[in-house]
Amino acid sequence: MSDPSDPPALREALGLRAWQWRQLGAAFCEALRLDGQGKPLPVDDEASPDGGAPMTDLLNPDALHHGLDQLPGWGGTTEGLTKSYTFADFAEAMRFVNRVADVAERHGHHPDITIRWNTVNLDVVSHSAGGVTQADLDLAAAIDTGESHGDANPDNPNAGQTA
Repeated sequence: MSDPSDPPALREALGLRAWQWRQLGAAFCEALRLDGQGKPLPVDDEASPDGGAPMTDLLNPDALHHGLDQLPGWGGTTEGLTKSYTFADFAEAMRFVNRVADVAERHGHHPDITIRWNTVNLDVVSHSAGGVTQADLDLAAAIDTGESHGDANPDNPNAGQTA
């Protein structure tokens, strides 16, 4: 193959017929969300279920850090938010998880939940958007309003700390 960046040379090197080459190109465009000319397809700006900012708008690092400043104990990157809660026992942890589930249902957005006896880890990310959106910050804030905290032990040094 003379030049791998030359499409006819690449097609020839791969031994593809014209119709196979077109199908391969279409598959790449679909996977990369590009139109037939190599330009990005428009983003679906469907609003989040609670009427807030679109779930597909990823937050830039500055917006994320500003949002995290408003959410004590939460940490994360543009790939996801996380917080860990510690309770007196397993039963209290499970009651908290059920309250979080109620909040998540109201928001139409659901965290990943890991339970280890009296410790609950929450990971929040808009999987469909590929990272953190305003909907993730909104859900974290709703969880932190106290409507789901119940009996989290604030005296425990691990309570409310990021994992």
